Amino acid sequence: MSGNSSTSDEPNVTWESIHCHADNISRKKGHSSVAAAAYNTRARLKDQLTGKTHRYTRKQSDIVLSGILAREGAPAWATDREAFWNRVEAAENRKDARVAKTIEVALPRGVAKAHWQSLIEEFVAPYVAKGLVVDYSIHDNGTGHNPHCHILLPTRPLSGDGFTSHKLTELNAKRFIYDVREAWATVCNKFLKAAGSSVRLDHRSLKARGIARPPTRHRGKQPRIQEPQPQVLRQEQSDMAKRPTFYDKRDYPLLTEREDWPPQFRTPSQDMSEEERAELAEYWQKQDQDRDHQQDAEHEQVWGEPAENDHQQQLDEQEILERKARSLPMSREEQMWLDDVQRDEPEKLELTEQQIIQERVSEIKAQEQKIDPADLDAQYHETMQKQRDRVLNYTASERQRIAEARLHSDAAENRVRDEILQERIDAHHHRLEQMPQ
Repeated sequence: MSGNSSTSDEPNVTWESIHCHADNISRKKGHSSVAAAAYNTRARLKDQLTGKTHRYTRKQSDIVLSGILAREGAPAWATDREAFWNRVEAAENRKDARVAKTIEVALPRGVAKAHWQSLIEEFVAPYVAKGLVVDYSIHDNGTGHNPHCHILLPTRPLSGDGFTSHKLTELNAKRFIYDVREAWATVCNKFLKAAGSSVRLDHRSLKARGIARPPTRHRGKQPRIQEPQPQVLRQEQSDMAKRPTFYDKRDYPLLTEREDWPPQFRTPSQDMSEEERAELAEYWQKQDQDRDHQQDAEHEQVWGEPAENDHQQQLDEQEILERKARSLPMSREEQMWLDDVQRDEPEKLELTEQQIIQERVSEIKAQEQKIDPADLDAQYHETMQKQRDRVLNYTASERQRIAEARLHSDAAENRVRDEILQERIDAHHHRLEQMPQ
């Protein structure tokens, strides 16, 4: 996004806009700093306040580097990610408290990967000097198209073996985002100059720079012309409950192809075929059975004995759990995950949604059945492997590659699976390019 030259004593430089976004981690909005830290670092962290375990280890393939920075002499727990963010949550008493600040920055491509860590650590050094602990994670999907960094800051500096009684006021000041953008541009330009790049970053708005065009949204590797309307994209991603599941497509192959899925009315519309009408009747019969099953479960919970009805005994347990999982509201971290995939790898959106559903199913099982977390991880891995197998239908040679990678680690296996998926996508694009116009 090249713009006109800004005031500078450097001739022949090209000025570009920066991507630098800041936001609050607020309990009022249902946010959790433990969940944010788990997502940013693709880790598994347990929130002691809610008892929920946040798992994002299946996305580890895009992690370049993660780190925690604290002042000299800080207590040991300050650099233990799970222990630290749980202490941050425990330090806040208000139900609407702002517990942390998050900053996301796009790394300039003119700075080599070997210098990304130094760039980030120089940028956050002033916060560390003020007593804040900085938790950062650098992401890159391997293509080099959209390297970026997530930075998480608590609102309270360290003090002794705890936190100060007051918050760092500048984090909530109106000028915070402007100061952050200016500081990020300054540090980036220092590294760009050292790298011999002719590009420089300008933190100011387009209007302040005298550029008469609307601002664009940071889209990573996707061309700007392909960008859908943000509000439409958000709606499509946040309403997974309206997407037909694997079971829906299996049971109602015609209805799930209609624009009005899922059905809202029992009466068939005039444009429905006889086959669609039959599926609609079956759909509502199943909905009634599900409702009766829920009432039976509530009866057993209240009275301690099974209800009379037993017609749901053969209902698939996994299907019930997945439907329950889809009915849950979208968390901030799940939405960020979908945003990342839609921006960088839209071909993986369906698989990512299924991954989120399986994460939720694991949590539901843990709460309802008190299953050991290690067993849940094994069940999750097996389910996701079946889902990926169903989507890709691996060849014999691909299965051999996966088996060899599995001997090294789960992370290696996931990388190979991602590589195979990318190879399929590239091959598909190549075939399209070879087709006659």
